[in-house]
Amino acid sequence: LHVWSLFGRSVSVPSSEAELSEGGIVGGTIELPASTTDMSMNIYNEQGSLVEEIPMGAQSAGNVVFRWDGNRMEINGELTSWESDTPITSGDYRFEVIATQNGEPEQLETALTANVNSVTSDASGQLILNLSGVGAVSINDVKQFN
Repeated sequence: LHVWSLFGRSVSVPSSEAELSEGGIVGGTIELPASTTDMSMNIYNEQGSLVEEIPMGAQSAGNVVFRWDGNRMEINGELTSWESDTPITSGDYRFEVIATQNGEPEQLETALTANVNSVTSDASGQLILNLSGVGAVSINDVKQFN
């Protein structure tokens, strides 16, 4: 993997924040430790206001992959029936996923996609990726190169 090949590339990193660009998509993965009968996603804007509450329904244990374009939600490759009442505009958003685990609501970790804007290195020579909507992230924290 060459450093120059990372520019403009999409990567998945542990994060609850991502940027929705005009006409773009925010994608991500949720690691679900056990099956659930009820999972939902709350999306907050830059001011911290809740802008969407998306029901994700029953999900099996494992990775749940999603894609959101501000209007619609796709889960594990299937478009859901949910549709936004008010289309969301471009900007930075925070994602919160809640699932019932062992009878209790639990917030789950998300790995979100972001574009690589630049690459630098720290004092030890470790590559640091500057990600759109996320900020500086060590290359070691990348879960997937998309």
